[in-house]
Amino acid sequence: MQAQWMYSAMDEVGFPQPKPTVLKGDNRSANALAKNTKHNSHVKHIDIRHHYIRERVEEGDITIEHVPSIDNPADLFTKPLTRTIHHGHCLTLRLCED
Repeated sequence: MQAQWMYSAMDEVGFPQPKPTVLKGDNRSANALAKNTKHNSHVKHIDIRHHYIRERVEEGDITIEHVPSIDNPADLFTKPLTRTIHHGHCLTLRLCED
């Protein structure tokens, strides 16, 4: 995971970072799956290597937070948006001027 690498790199150059890293996402199912420490029969087909994020949550290295789609500027690149929301995300990411 990129965050683990960044922790190591920053620590190596004398700038240790506070933990946990906050990961924000608008997919409630993915957020719940990362937080759920119990086995779920609906996701038993997921390869064990994909449970790494869950292990990091359990260890306290990261936390998962929900961000509503309307407030998620990454949607600019992944979803069709209204003109107003599109422009708002462009401003947030400093890709355009007001």
